[in-house]
Amino acid sequence: MRRAAAGIAAMAALFVSVASTDAEAHPHVWIEINATLVLDGNGAVTAVSTDWTFDEFYSAWAIDGLDTNKNGTYEPEELKVLAIDNVTNLKAYSYFTYARTGETDVTFGDVTEYSMSYSGTQLTLHMTLPFTAAIDARMTPLSVAIYDPTFYIAMQFPEGAKAGVSGTVPPGCESAIVLPDATASGVMVPDNMMTLPEYRNYGARFAEKIEMRCKSSS
Repeated sequence: MRRAAAGIAAMAALFVSVASTDAEAHPHVWIEINATLVLDGNGAVTAVSTDWTFDEFYSAWAIDGLDTNKNGTYEPEELKVLAIDNVTNLKAYSYFTYARTGETDVTFGDVTEYSMSYSGTQLTLHMTLPFTAAIDARMTPLSVAIYDPTFYIAMQFPEGAKAGVSGTVPPGCESAIVLPDATASGVMVPDNMMTLPEYRNYGARFAEKIEMRCKSSS
C-alpha cells in the first residue's frame, strides 16, 4: 500500500488531534539531523541546509509501495512524491526549524531545494531553508534549533557531530552545536499526557541547536 501521502509532519499533527489513552508513549519517530549554515560572499548567513535521516521503522513504512518499477531500489524519481509531501506538510510547522538572532525570531522563506534518498534501510530528507533576509552574525549571534514541539518525533544530531558551515566565514566568527541541559535519550512520555497544556511545547526542552557567534556580537 502506498504511504507517500502522509508526511512526517502530518503524522505528528494527526496524532496530537486523536491522542489515545493506551500505554503508548512519545516519541514515536527518531530522526538524526545534520545542519549546515550557508553563507554568502559577504559572510552573511542566507540559509540552513539540513539532512534528516529517519529511523528504520518509519523509513520502511514510508517507502512501502514506492518501488514502482519493481527493480528493488528506491530511485530519486520514485521518492520525489514523498519529498514533496514532506516539504509541503512541514511548511505549516516552520519545517520544525526555529531561528533567532538574540531574542528575535527569524523567519524562513519556502524551501528552495529538497530531495529524498534511501540508503541501506533508512530514508534521508534533504532541505535547504532560505532566510527571508540574510543575517549578519557579527551584529547578533544566530541560533537555529531543530525539533518537533509535540515530541512525537525525537530529533538529535549524531554524537560528536560538528556544526556545518558553507561559504565565507567572517574573521572572529565560529559555529558550534549546542546541546540542551536535558537529553531526550531514554525519555518516554505517555501519549495521553501530550495534549495537556504543559506538554504542548515539550520538545523544546530537548532542542539541539547550531549557533554562530562572532567576537563583536558575543
